[in-house]
Amino acid sequence: MPLVYMAAWRMLVTNAVLKPGEYVLILGIGGGVAIAALQIAVQLGAHIIVTSSSDHKLARAKEFGAAAGINYRLTPDWPRAVVELTDGVGADYIVDTVGGLNEAIAAVRLGRARGGLRGPGRGRARGPRDRLRRRGAPPRGARARRRGGGLLPRR
Repeated sequence: MPLVYMAAWRMLVTNAVLKPGEYVLILGIGGGVAIAALQIAVQLGAHIIVTSSSDHKLARAKEFGAAAGINYRLTPDWPRAVVELTDGVGADYIVDTVGGLNEAIAAVRLGRARGGLRGPGRGRARGPRDRLRRRGAPPRGARARRRGGGLLPRR
């Protein structure tokens, strides 16, 4: 199994405990972890919204099961579009593999004990993420470290 699936599994299954019907926002669809997260979230019955600057990547993501795609170059206020697509509540989880944290905070559903940001290699939150933690949405990600020249999940 490729490492990207392990990272995506840890974000969505181990940490988030994703349930059918929850909304997942994947920032920057097209990379390995993002594609793996899309495939896992589809199998778990989630509603997936993806972002990209490429209409081709958005179309391919929809073929793989994404409910909606947002071109962030054509829609600069994409966090508002996410909130509208989720009936005004925002995404339950965000898979952030590209680092759009400030915008992602505007699109996440706050006030839920389990909601929050998920991303590979995210450790202790600093800055804007600390505000999420205080509001009941602890950001936790698939922590990773180098071991023996390869990248393996922490235990």
